[in-house]
Formats: sequence, C-alpha cells, structure tokens
Amino acid sequence: MFARLTDATIYQFEQESSQSDDELLTFAEGVSEPVEEPQPRLELEQALEPEQPLEPELALEPEPPLKKPRFKEMPSREHIDMLAQARVEETTKQQTDWGVRLFRGWLTENQYSVKFEELESFILNDRLCFFYPSLQTKKGTDLSKSALVGIRAAISRHLTSPPYNRNVNLMQDNAFMTSNHVITGMIKTLKRAGKDVTVHKKPVAEGDIQRLYSSGVFNTDSPATLQNKVFWDLMLNFGRRGQEGLNSLTKSSFGKFKDDRDHTYHKMTYNEANKTHHGVDSHENRQEVRMYEKSGDENCPVASFDFYVSKLSPKCNALFQQPLLYPKPNCWYANQAMGKNKLSQMMPRISNEAGLSYRYTNHCIKATVGTGLKRAGVDDLTIMSVTGHRNIKSLESYVAGPSDAQRRALSSTLQGVATASNSNESVSKGPSCQVSNVSTCTTLSRNPLSDMSIFTNATITGGTFTINLVHKDLPDSPSTSTAIDKFN
Repeated sequence: MFARLTDATIYQFEQESSQSDDELLTFAEGVSEPVEEPQPRLELEQALEPEQPLEPELALEPEPPLKKPRFKEMPSREHIDMLAQARVEETTKQQTDWGVRLFRGWLTENQYSVKFEELESFILNDRLCFFYPSLQTKKGTDLSKSALVGIRAAISRHLTSPPYNRNVNLMQDNAFMTSNHVITGMIKTLKRAGKDVTVHKKPVAEGDIQRLYSSGVFNTDSPATLQNKVFWDLMLNFGRRGQEGLNSLTKSSFGKFKDDRDHTYHKMTYNEANKTHHGVDSHENRQEVRMYEKSGDENCPVASFDFYVSKLSPKCNALFQQPLLYPKPNCWYANQAMGKNKLSQMMPRISNEAGLSYRYTNHCIKATVGTGLKRAGVDDLTIMSVTGHRNIKSLESYVAGPSDAQRRALSSTLQGVATASNSNESVSKGPSCQVSNVSTCTTLSRNPLSDMSIFTNATITGGTFTINLVHKDLPDSPSTSTAIDKFN
C-alpha cells in the first residue's frame, strides 16, 4: 500500500506539523532521496583568496561615575521647621505647650476662636487682659509669680516659633502694655496679701551638709546609699542643673585623667548640650570642670565613682541604674536605667532619709555650688566656669544671702545694739552712774566709748569683752573697768 504513495501524498505528509520524523521515515520506504541542488562553483581566485581576519571588537569604555552632589537633597518645609524647633530644650517645649493649652482652654470656655496666632496685636492684648486674672490652680488658689510669668513667656515663645514666626514680644512691645500692667498688678497684689511664698533656689545649709555625711545616706556599702553619694558628688562638683541630662549619662560620660602634677581627676568626655550651652558659641567649649580625688579621704568622690561604676550591670550602658534589692558580689544594679521622674526626686528623697531641715530639690545643689564658692571668695568668672552661667546677672540668682550662721550673728549684734542703746539712754538721763572700781561718782553726759578710735569700722559678733578706760575729764581718777554685755 505504501509503495503506491505518490509524490503529492508525500508532500502532504511533510506539511503536517503533527507527524514526527519517525513517521516520515516510515513513509519514505521505496521513495528515492531528494537530489540536492548543485552549489555554484566559486571562482578560482575567490577560492584561493585567504580569509580576512575578523576585526577585533572595540572594548566599550565604562561610563564615568556620576559626580557626587556637593550638597544634600533640598529639605522639606517640615524639616526646616523641625530644625528651627530644635534650638529649644525639651523642658522649655513642655512649658510652652502647658501655657498654650491653658490659653486655648480659656478661649474655648469663653467661646472665642482658639486660633489666637492670627489675631492682631491689639485684639490679642485685650484677650490677655481678661485671661491673666482668670488663672488659678486646680485647687482654686492663685497662681504664683513664677507661674504667671512663665505662662506669658510660653505664649510669646509659641507665637515667635515656626510655623507662625511672628515678630512680637508679649513682655516688651508697646502693643501689650495693658496686659503687662495687669500681670504686674496681680503679682504685687499677691505680695501685699502675703501670698508670695516663693523660695528661689535655696542652697543646702552647712548643718544639713554635715548631716548628709553623718546620717548614713552616703555610705558606700549598699547600692542605694552608694548611688546617693555619686549623685551628690557629680551634681556638686560639676554644678549640674536639676534633672537635666541625668538620664542621658552613660558609663563613658566621664573619663579619668591626670594633670601636670600627677593628680587624678574626672571630667566629662564630651561637650554636653544643655539649656544654657547649645553648641553655637565658641566660648562654651572653654568650660572644663574637674572632680579631683582626695587621697586618704573616705569621702573621696573619685574613689566612690570608680567603685560605683565597677558595680554597675554590664548589660546596661546607663550611668544611673536601678539598685538591686539583693545585690550580687560583682553586680549591685539591675539591667534597667532609672526613670526620669525617679532621678528628678533624688535630692528630695535624700533630704527625707537624712532628716534634713528642709526638703531640698536637685536644683538646690547648683545653688549650693554658687553660694559656697562666692562665700569662699571665688571671683564671679571662676564660679561661672563651674556653674556654666553665661553672664553674671544669671549667676546672681544662684548666690544666696548670708548663711544661717551669719544671720544668727547679725541677729545677736542687732539685739546687742538695742540693749546698748537702752543702757546709754538710762545713763544720760540719770543723775549719776555707779561704776565699779571707781571711788567717786561721776555723771557722764556721753558714751565714753565714742572717743575711742579702736572701735572704728569694727564688727563685734559675740563674746565677752573687758575694757579698761581712763576718762580724760578725770585725770586723777583711777582706771575704769567696764564689762560689755555678752553677744549671744
């Protein structure tokens, strides 16, 4: 059957795509192979011509790398506002938000628009005139002077900050004179009513400092008391402000060095940014406070610090860690940093535990630094190098008046002056005066001490004095022995 296949049939099979090569070989039995068409003969010259070598492909030169841009990508407006806000410390931002919330709350309660940032100055001044007298605490009492001044400053900072950037000053512009008169009158009214009980940065008294070391709150044999002492030493020697930056301190924040006389001391290993020093003034880097060791002293701050760091948890990098209730021999503190609120209550807690005469705050320690150095005769610029103040006017608020001992001496002197005045008055009015060791009775018309130059510019603070006097008007009289009352 397959022998009778015609050429047409074979052609048909070759065109069908479903048949395989094996099937086509089966159909090809008895069919002659197709004759190949003869290829054209090459000319002799063309056949003998050698092959031309292939031209090598030219290597493509690599594209030059893109030039690194000279500047960063253009920041967004939101990023610009964020950088402008970074000039203010976090605590200041919190104070600003608090004052603005109070003002918005008052505006809402009195059915005013809360968008006070868009008000004209004279309208804003009128709102503030009614806002300030409406302020009170949650208990219904009057706000203190510092609170009133702080709220006004908070609203002013808010208006001058992004995105508003208004060119106004609530404290100095004439447009706000009326509202400033109102707040000044409120402050004077508080003072006249005896409600101004603000105590500004009270330094730790000398007697309380002695009690701190004698009460056991600075012992180095337990985690809590050792941490108390290190906290006190750092705050005192470096003039730190309140709770600022305490939770940011790490084990490596302070380094150990030696000076030219081989004395060991600790200092900060970097320039710390705080409320006063923002890093924009080249003079800020000149501040270098040192905490020197006291060799042989059991209260040496350097030895206490080194011992404290050796007992910290190796798993936590914070300098102030939670004390363990059951400390281990080589680890007294937990793998957990102390919270910001707990650090802010360090000095109040220490005051209660030591039984001090006053519940001091962390900020009181900085006032202790300024006051103590001032009373020791240190000049203002040197004190500022420790406390970090930028001008003498700011330093004045950290220097307290006379100490308790000086106040006791002043009181005793004034009481002695009053007693002496009464005594002189009775002598001048009486017909005669009886003086011991004098055989004759003499009437004195004036204080015999007034002619004596030895008391010129002298200050008597206490004690019993015996002075031998010879009166000029009585040349033949014996010496007079007069006892001055004891000043206690």
